[in-house]
Amino acid sequence: IVVGASDEMPAPPGKRPPAVLFGVVVLVLGLLWGLGKVAPEAEDLVPVTVRLVGSSAVEVEPRLYEVSASGVSETRLPDLMKAQFDRSGRLLAGIAPSEAARGGILSVGPPEGPFEPLTDGVRSFAWHDRRPGSLAYVSPWGPVGLLNTWEEGVRSRERAIEGGLMHRFGDWGYAVTQPGPIRRADLYDASGRFDQRVTGYSAGIGPGDYLVFTAQAPGRSLERAGTEAFGYTPEGEPFDVPWLQEGQLPYAIEAAPDGRRYAVHLGGAYETGLGEVLVTRPDGSIEAKIPRAAIPAASAWSRNGRYLAVARRDPAGELEIGFYDLENQTLDVAPVPEIPSSVVVWDIAVPGSD
Repeated sequence: IVVGASDEMPAPPGKRPPAVLFGVVVLVLGLLWGLGKVAPEAEDLVPVTVRLVGSSAVEVEPRLYEVSASGVSETRLPDLMKAQFDRSGRLLAGIAPSEAARGGILSVGPPEGPFEPLTDGVRSFAWHDRRPGSLAYVSPWGPVGLLNTWEEGVRSRERAIEGGLMHRFGDWGYAVTQPGPIRRADLYDASGRFDQRVTGYSAGIGPGDYLVFTAQAPGRSLERAGTEAFGYTPEGEPFDVPWLQEGQLPYAIEAAPDGRRYAVHLGGAYETGLGEVLVTRPDGSIEAKIPRAAIPAASAWSRNGRYLAVARRDPAGELEIGFYDLENQTLDVAPVPEIPSSVVVWDIAVPGSD
């Protein structure tokens, strides 16, 4: 018996060798995939599990959605409006209805519940921009309120301030918005002492580690001395933001956990409800642009900083989630037809450890 280059038995007459058949199958599947007939595996489009919280504009009933490679789950929230995740995605805060004429009941808990009521008379709150499990709020609503912080069940710092809406909170201090035709932000240092009043809308801490403002909230036409965005530090006067182009209006900024990148949400037209997200480096240089971002801003970084999840709308207005891969600098988009297109996403989180 002579053994040649291959030990495989010859195929019977009229049959193809298994290797040939496998190659044909792979070729056909590849062609079908390219034509959109065969979908890629779900885990390719949803690399990390995400949670979304929002409400349908039709039913006005808060819902929690979890999107993973295995599908979409839905949970009704107990009348928790304006709900927002903390930095870890493991806590959720919102404002429940109240009999009080001024504000509602601020409640906190894990997304699956139960929720602990903290206090009444609250109209807004803000999670810490870097530290999980820490939030700030002003209560009660009125000309004078108390500046409060809460961290993992412990309430601290009650300082009387001029009333307003808690908008941003971080190690740098607090930004309390004063509503009106001209948007103003009262800035307080980390101890709660008043620092300065700035005319504008605070987007958060961006590249360069300073607060970024726009002249007004997205959608307003008023301008500030001919400029549309500016930076601010307590030590100086407002200045132009070097990494922004003319006409770009940042209204929300979220840093990756390791600080290597920032997600900068640019305002769009309220008529379409779409904006754009810039993925920037610490020096402000732009690495990627993610179009068709939903408004209000809804994005979250994974804990290791590799993925940025962004709520988007496709050309038909259906909700989808874009996953920007920092390591490969690629964007995958996962449709979520299980979530009605009428749902307005308030916030998004990546609760896992990856």
